[in-house]
Amino acid sequence: MQYYLHSHFPDSDFSLWIIEQDDEELFNRGWLVNVGLKEIMTKHPETQCIILNDVDLVPDLPFGSRGLVPYNQCDLPIQLGSELEHFNWGVPYDACAGGIVSMNANDWRKINGLSNDYIGWGGEDDDLYERLRINKLLVPNNSGGMALKRPPKGNGVFRVISQDQEHHEKRLKDPVQYQLTLTRREQMRKGSTRWKTDGLSDLYYYVADYKRDVGSRSTPSNFGFSSVHHVKAKATDGRGNQGDNTTEEDKHTAVIVGNNTSNPPTVDNAK
Repeated sequence: MQYYLHSHFPDSDFSLWIIEQDDEELFNRGWLVNVGLKEIMTKHPETQCIILNDVDLVPDLPFGSRGLVPYNQCDLPIQLGSELEHFNWGVPYDACAGGIVSMNANDWRKINGLSNDYIGWGGEDDDLYERLRINKLLVPNNSGGMALKRPPKGNGVFRVISQDQEHHEKRLKDPVQYQLTLTRREQMRKGSTRWKTDGLSDLYYYVADYKRDVGSRSTPSNFGFSSVHHVKAKATDGRGNQGDNTTEEDKHTAVIVGNNTSNPPTVDNAK
């Protein structure tokens, strides 16, 4: 990742944010992402593009028909990871809003971040799609519907870090929590306004530990980023006390890449 960004976007200033859920509660990806968004917006309000990057996916190097993944693009929300190895070099379904998503800070604020209410694995990315749809931040697709903007073919290729394992361990679904997830998703599809009060606006947490390494992008300890931030956060409102649908192997971690460049350039063939 660091080589990719440093080599292909020399005029951009990227920071790496690792957000860790530092408690014994169930995994809550939406809440973790919101913590990262809040920390970035508070500590570095100049940040232009804020990119969610699954911890186990990396961009493929440009070669032949493969071009650059446009990490410096966020004029509209864009799904950078649109050609995924574990989904036969595509996305699982057209309305998918998971994986690697880049948005500018104003658009993250406009949709109120992600939902805090999807406990365990799944649901928060479908909820994100509905937030984008309601706020008219999607684009027409080839099938006559609406979807996230995506790069042209060859510019959204990502591989799983380990070629010896599946993208995720098998998930154990709790029937009660799964039904709650389905109910919330259906509410959003029908135009619910719950997104206005569920997200950044009702985020409760405190930082249990924060480490920051600063230097040049060539500093080995910074992995090629201008700064690396490791945030360990705990919830303060009791979120995460419902049924489990995760496994012991899962890491409660979110990775976010920030582009701190003022007026970041866009890539002509670019999510």
